[in-house]
Amino acid sequence: MPFMCFPVIFNIWGFSLHSHTLFECLGYFFGFQTYLLMRRHHPAKSVPREQMVWVLVGAIFGAWFGSKLLAIAEQTGFDLSRIDLATLWAGKTIVGGLLGGWIGVEIAKFALRIPYRTGDLLVIPLAIGMAVGRVGCFLAGLADNTHGNPTSLPIGLDFGDGIPRHPTQLYDIALLGLLSPVQCLFRCETAR
Repeated sequence: MPFMCFPVIFNIWGFSLHSHTLFECLGYFFGFQTYLLMRRHHPAKSVPREQMVWVLVGAIFGAWFGSKLLAIAEQTGFDLSRIDLATLWAGKTIVGGLLGGWIGVEIAKFALRIPYRTGDLLVIPLAIGMAVGRVGCFLAGLADNTHGNPTSLPIGLDFGDGIPRHPTQLYDIALLGLLSPVQCLFRCETAR
């Protein structure tokens, strides 16, 4: 008998909500709330609010575009005849999102003539948002296509196809949880 049944679907107020969608939205929410909290506690290190809004807009749209572009490349090899509505709508990758967000921030900084770092306050919120989002990837099972390779180790999980696989989503969450305190310590050391 499998450990749990994938994908996990939540019934909230009579609506069925896929776990990936729910936790992706929660990741955005908690990441942004963490950013606001950190900005309140570190105002001297912050970019002026008017400029930071545009930097965040660059990050958001860059991340969206990058995650879609890399997902399309990954699933179709840029063969335009193979692009379907499902790929355009649901396809996204975290690596593309990170690269696109970084490029979007740099474009916004260039346009605003901001010569200094702006990402220090974004690292921890990004890690929290990603960790929460990866819970949704885990609960989505095979449908998310982020499961690990087959394994015979006892940590292998059956995501619904009868094959024990590495729970790479949980590895990502653990790594983000370990790196966040390191980033906090680094921030404290450089602030002195």
